[in-house]
Amino acid sequence: MNFDGFDIVADFFNKYPGVKENIERNSGNSYCSELIKAHRNRYPIWVVVEVLSFGDLWLLNKYMADMGYYGDPKKAVARDSISILHSVHDLRNAAAHNHCLLRNLSYSDDIHPESLISNYVAEISEIKKDQRRKTLCTRFQHDFTCLVYSIDNFILSESMKKDAADALTEFLNGRVIQNKDYFRSCIAVKNAYNYCKKIVDYYLLKY
Repeated sequence: MNFDGFDIVADFFNKYPGVKENIERNSGNSYCSELIKAHRNRYPIWVVVEVLSFGDLWLLNKYMADMGYYGDPKKAVARDSISILHSVHDLRNAAAHNHCLLRNLSYSDDIHPESLISNYVAEISEIKKDQRRKTLCTRFQHDFTCLVYSIDNFILSESMKKDAADALTEFLNGRVIQNKDYFRSCIAVKNAYNYCKKIVDYYLLKY
């Protein structure tokens, strides 16, 4: 599909004027002020993606998917990818604001894992079908899986993938188990850790 990087942004701002307002508020930020001031009258998409917040970047991706820029918006790849990124956004916000992630370890009927995520986990032989169905219907495990899936499938830079592998390894083998004795009798936390480790180990096999 042919498209113009300027027209996409103009149409996007027309639909979501608050996004442009968010960018303008960051015009004083020393890290992006020059980009914003240089393109304030007409933003190309390759500039906008540099200055958007994570939430607004997700909104741009959703807009492009809805408009068919990624192919048929009804197909799983386009539909699920946007949902997956939204889960990563939620996890990122929860971590950034120091929310308690451990309170979201219970099964929920409100969580419906994307087919891309279910198929991704199905490739891991150590995670059986019943465990996959139950675990992916818990908020934290689902969102963590979306995070690893996104790193594995949406990032193109091999060096960034390797950096992510190192960060995930350090996180699971360091910070997470630093006070493991606190949770020795908590089955839910132990199960969540074991599941996340299997997801990360599967990713690490590639890097």
